[in-house]
Amino acid sequence: MTIPAREGRVEEHVEHAAAGRGRVVVADDDVLVREGVISLLERSGFEVVGQAGDAEQLLDLVGEHLPDLAIIDIRMPPTYRAEGLAAAHHIRKEFSSIGIVLLSAYVAVNDAMDLLASCERVGYLLKSRVTDVNDFIDSLERIMKGGSVVDPSLIMELLNARRERQIQLDDGALPDFLPHTAAVRAADWRIAPVPQDLIDRRVAQMEAEGVIFRTNMEVGKAVSVQRLLDDYEVLVLAGGAELPRDLDIPGRELDGVHFAMDFLTQQNKRVAGDAEEKAAPNGAISAKGKHVVVIGGGDTGSDCIGTSNRHGAASVTQLEILPQPPVRENKALTWPDWPLKLRTSSSHEEGAGREFSVLTKRFVGSNGKVEAIECRHVEWVSENGRMAMREVAGSEFTLKADLVLFAMGFLGPRVPGLVEQSGVDLDPRGNVQANTSDYRTSNPRIFACGDMRRGQSLVVWAIREGRQCAESVDAWLMAEARAPA
Repeated sequence: MTIPAREGRVEEHVEHAAAGRGRVVVADDDVLVREGVISLLERSGFEVVGQAGDAEQLLDLVGEHLPDLAIIDIRMPPTYRAEGLAAAHHIRKEFSSIGIVLLSAYVAVNDAMDLLASCERVGYLLKSRVTDVNDFIDSLERIMKGGSVVDPSLIMELLNARRERQIQLDDGALPDFLPHTAAVRAADWRIAPVPQDLIDRRVAQMEAEGVIFRTNMEVGKAVSVQRLLDDYEVLVLAGGAELPRDLDIPGRELDGVHFAMDFLTQQNKRVAGDAEEKAAPNGAISAKGKHVVVIGGGDTGSDCIGTSNRHGAASVTQLEILPQPPVRENKALTWPDWPLKLRTSSSHEEGAGREFSVLTKRFVGSNGKVEAIECRHVEWVSENGRMAMREVAGSEFTLKADLVLFAMGFLGPRVPGLVEQSGVDLDPRGNVQANTSDYRTSNPRIFACGDMRRGQSLVVWAIREGRQCAESVDAWLMAEARAPA
């Protein structure tokens, strides 16, 4: 459809912008997102004159109400292929004074670039950032007043995925083909650690409650398990699942091939303010200027992507041996189980290539340093009721790689030291064996919880098990205290 122009409408936009509020249309096929955005707008003084679930409804509403601002999900029905973005282009062409805010669940640079580069009164925001109410409303006001706002994640995407255009960002400078992104702040795309005063306050609280902290004490090395059992009534094993899954293929010994946690731990210490000799006593692992390949598609791999981007990697590619999940889950088939769908984290939004159904065959290098990875595509087929992997003939390819990070999960707790000296039984997977009724191990004075007991899992499980284990320890100690001498 064609959106009609109206006399004096530009002046109305200016008046509303000067007041800092205006009339808004919201378009998103997800009714929960739509209602959430509308609630924020209405609480902040904006007038929502209409809402739409697809591009056609959006254009009808804009033609009817001629709002000051249109908030549009880039991908909407019927095709989910940038229908919202096409509608935004149509609105801008027919009536340039209407401000446009593009919402996306992930960065879609190639689609949105022309719109962002060619005009003012436009914004590009990730849905994950809408939850920050103050920033969201501030962004809308900037757009209403003639400015533009681009999510910081877009800048990181430009730095990493479009380096062929030699885009540079120095001291917060912006690409010349995005002239109106004054709202982007360099601090927005740097790591923001938890304020130290909050950590100090919680430590002081726990110390006042009787907790004694002994740092830099590796049990099984700096102090033996037997010494702890001699000095204390109970020992709780809550050391996590720290044994990473390795990849024993040719070239594994080359310099530049590392476990993800060796890379991430160094960065965490730097962010905490540690000197480089303390953060990386065995040598720094840096992604600056390098072609980084992350093997593994989970949360740890996502962290490697984000950290590599912040280091200034030349490129970042993530390999996953499993096939690509669907963009949208089939809720009828998966509920109440964890839905299988493609998950895109904020690190992915900052910029990374993603390859699925890829098997790493060999690391290639010279002078002892890795330079490339030889890979092959695989397909997953059903054999005797189980999924089996088959290599696809003729699908070989090579990726340039100066830094390879293993993020393929964890096999269980490290056995040498703490676990070995404790002498407790392990389950078939190599975790410390203990049930969830009392969390006691084969040694009645040793308890276990979290990843050390259940294997690699989520932090919410660790929190739950830690609390339940503490209750079991308390019950055991109280029973011991009541027992006759």
